[in-house]
Amino acid sequence: ATNTSKFIVEKVKNNKKIIGIGETGLDFFYNNSKKDDQIKSFKIHIEASIELNIPLIVHSRNAENETYEILKNSDKNLKILM
Repeated sequence: ATNTSKFIVEKVKNNKKIIGIGETGLDFFYNNSKKDDQIKSFKIHIEASIELNIPLIVHSRNAENETYEILKNSDKNLKILM
């Protein structure tokens, strides 16, 4: 399935030009997708970033508290670019 961290990891491993995961994150300004779906996707990207040891490129709009809580509770080795 394309909505797993394993899928992302395999794609990145096959392309040495990729140096980060993203842009990803939470954007609750527009109602273009459900909050739960955004959070699930964000967490998948975080998992891939940690496994690959490459930076996570984060976008957050009208979701600062949720973004902070998710990142705060992530692996301490996570590298973040906001």
